[in-house]
Amino acid sequence: MFDRRLTSRSSALAGNQFEMLRRSMAEELRALPHQAQDWTAQIARALTASRYETKRLRGKLSYETALRRKLHHEVQDLRGNVRVYCRPRPSRASDALRDDGVVSVPSHQIINLRRDLSTGASGGAAERGLSSLIFEYDRVFQPDSSQSEVYSETEELVLGALDGYVVCVMADILICTPMV
Repeated sequence: MFDRRLTSRSSALAGNQFEMLRRSMAEELRALPHQAQDWTAQIARALTASRYETKRLRGKLSYETALRRKLHHEVQDLRGNVRVYCRPRPSRASDALRDDGVVSVPSHQIINLRRDLSTGASGGAAERGLSSLIFEYDRVFQPDSSQSEVYSETEELVLGALDGYVVCVMADILICTPMV
């Protein structure tokens, strides 16, 4: 008998707990559509704000890009439409025996070429004289300059070409074979 009462009380208690759980679940289910509407409204506000921010940033990017292009073009015009750069070829190992300082680069704009003049004098003896040719460029690179140094100087021209401006870059390689 005692077991029946305990069992019936446990059943009643379990039934009450089940009923409370059922009611709370029903209330939560009724509240879900309102919560979904709130979440939808929050998402719509966030989406509108992000679209506005995207539009504002695109406008700013467009303005900044146009300004950069304009200023870049003005700098190019100030520097001149035609620029000439020089990068002498580094000495080769086979030239090391005859290398007597033929090419020197005293500054970033000047290159000095010295050549040996041999003239026949009276009596057949050769007299030696040095002739020096000085050339001035917009920029002269050292013979051992790296490609990145050359590119850093011409980078503005490349950017101008990417921006749609007409740019011409010419490279001339002079290959000389010494007369023996």
